[in-house]
Amino acid sequence: MDIRNLRRSPTHKEVLLSNMITVETYWNAFHIALFFGHLKIARFFFEDCRIDAASLGRLSDDTYGSIRTKNINYEAFPLFIGITAYNLNIFRYLWVENGFMWNEGHWKECLKLVEEKERITFFRTLFESETSHSIFTSLDFNAKVELMNFFVAPERKYPEKYAEFLKEQPYRWTYAVSKAKNTEGLNKEEVSDLKQISKSITKKEIETSKKEDDRVNHVETFLRAMTKLENNDEKDFKIFKSLTSKIIQKPEFEKFKAEDSEKVLTVISDEDEVTDEEEKSDADDSSDSELEFLSNAEFCQAAETGKLEKIKFTMKQEKFVDILEMIDFEKELTIDEEKHNTELWNALLFATNKNRMEVVKYFVEEGHINLRLALTNPEKREDEYDEEKFLEIDPEDELFGVEIALGNRNLDMFEYLWDCNYAVWTGEHFRVMLNKLIDAEWMEGLKIFMKAKVSHEIFISLPFSDKNKLFDNILKIVEDIEDEGDDDSDDEENQMKKFLLEAITESPYCMGMILYSEPNLKEHIKKAKGNFKDNEFHYIVFKDEVKNYTNKFDENKDENLTEALSQFNAFNETHFKIKLGEAVKTLMDDTKKENLEVFDSNPRFAHLNLHTKFNIDSKSVPKTFKKFNWNFLSLALLKKNTTLFNNLISKHKPLLGMLFKPSEKKFKDEKEREYKSQLQALTQHQNDLDVLFNLLENHSSLFTFEEVYYLIKNTLAHGSPSELKIMHSKTVKSWFVFISTDSKRKVRSLLIFS
Repeated sequence: MDIRNLRRSPTHKEVLLSNMITVETYWNAFHIALFFGHLKIARFFFEDCRIDAASLGRLSDDTYGSIRTKNINYEAFPLFIGITAYNLNIFRYLWVENGFMWNEGHWKECLKLVEEKERITFFRTLFESETSHSIFTSLDFNAKVELMNFFVAPERKYPEKYAEFLKEQPYRWTYAVSKAKNTEGLNKEEVSDLKQISKSITKKEIETSKKEDDRVNHVETFLRAMTKLENNDEKDFKIFKSLTSKIIQKPEFEKFKAEDSEKVLTVISDEDEVTDEEEKSDADDSSDSELEFLSNAEFCQAAETGKLEKIKFTMKQEKFVDILEMIDFEKELTIDEEKHNTELWNALLFATNKNRMEVVKYFVEEGHINLRLALTNPEKREDEYDEEKFLEIDPEDELFGVEIALGNRNLDMFEYLWDCNYAVWTGEHFRVMLNKLIDAEWMEGLKIFMKAKVSHEIFISLPFSDKNKLFDNILKIVEDIEDEGDDDSDDEENQMKKFLLEAITESPYCMGMILYSEPNLKEHIKKAKGNFKDNEFHYIVFKDEVKNYTNKFDENKDENLTEALSQFNAFNETHFKIKLGEAVKTLMDDTKKENLEVFDSNPRFAHLNLHTKFNIDSKSVPKTFKKFNWNFLSLALLKKNTTLFNNLISKHKPLLGMLFKPSEKKFKDEKEREYKSQLQALTQHQNDLDVLFNLLENHSSLFTFEEVYYLIKNTLAHGSPSELKIMHSKTVKSWFVFISTDSKRKVRSLLIFS
């Protein structure tokens, strides 16, 4: 039977559109597969069944045949399913992988629906994909202008979001002429944007007009249109000349000069240049000799507008201290209906808000900024400390930067920031972020979050009791969602509930689900037990929690699980300890400092977050550290093996915030040095400046304020003159810049009186 005739009625109420679909329309099997997110099935129907793609996807208004009349909305119906079901993967498959099916009409209708359903996550695909670029570049100039008029029309719901994409290629020329033709009402920022677009036009873009290709004739038409701008007042003409100043320098555009001498394409003169500081900007391809050190506000503005070369130049200068010092770019922003004053914001937050991924990656991967602080709520900078109550930052405040990406529904940015700050996150950050994703009803973000390696590692690494508490929290969230609506409804909340219940039956979350025996979870518990296999057994053995799980299995009368875990443990009792012992021996061997092969040949050892207990020869460790829980990173520091420490962090991304927790009370060694954590103690006790400075310079996100405070105090009271070098490390600088003015005075007093 033809799939197109496999129909059912009525249409789901959740996808009824006010201007399009009525209950009399009919779905085929392809539509149903799309709606429920079955991408493999949809691919099979679309690619393997040899059915006309257009008629397969098109909505029908009768029981059998596909509708034959030309109707943009009915043709775009598969795309509408992806938007209404909030399934970006389905939408990308249709729009990106099958771009040949769509035109500007479908594009406009999708944008209307995105606005109606408030699905702003879809904007990026609808503007940055090859399909969108191809549709736009295939249009002649008049059609481009018509489409641009739709994009910038007053009725558009998210004008700032549109502008973010329209200022980039391939839209920017048409966007510029559209704006320049109607300069009335332009503010200084918009004028500056138009000038910057002109200055950023590349030689390659200009030369495309010389190709003998009808599809690029719109470039010449664009230039002719620019010469016809009305010279109504001085402001209009300055904008026009600024936009064309770079183009006219090319001799091949001489023919585009207008006959009217006042309207010719010309290079902008010094007299005509707008002098307001806010409107001046240099092209980002300038050489270092042409760049200048940015002021605080300019640095943040460069991050917001994506001027990476200016940022790189400034950060390379000797007088640059820290990104956290570059603040005071004050604006009023609204993110997800919440207002923010940006006076205390750093450049990373501005770049995050505008989704400038290249800038963010530069800060994180090459700038080695203190992510613990750079992503923290800037208002915490005004908190004070004393030795009775140190500056403590709640997990919710540390997630501020990630929340910006969440609020803007920037999926790639959200995924990157959650992944890159692994050194700080703990189980509490996991719980807070999960709640925020549910409250925001952001399904795409929730899926990324639950499947992220960092999320998996957090869950795996928690001790048995903490893992159970976190899992209780997840189930409580599921119950709260369930109260929002009917079990059988397909609204956003219940879709999240269904997804979460499925997700926590998979590895590694199944380690929590199998411990339950509630009747209402019977089906999911059964599925979790089916997924509870070797990987989970490995985790339990590595964490030495066999007894805890066995007791719980016995309590739930899970004899099969008890037996399976017992057999696995018996097999690994000698094998695991011997292999682990070999790795420890390699680390403790002073003659094998560079030997990293043991971690490459035994991938299980790469799960650094699991190895928190080793049996170490008491003769090998100082008295101060007898009660420590040892892990590979601790041993690398103990043996001053900086190469190994850096390698393990960069390659395997361990959860250092969970490995090196600050102690409830500080402790001392025989030299009366005060320590707040194992990490702080291991970096100071042997007076090895290279080890200490490596961590403070290259891993600034590891240390809390209290740890840094005692590092400085120990150095001033008991350190050698050479150790004063740590005062110039990135860790110390970033914390000193971050703390409030009163707190700085207290730190200075410490320095003076020590």
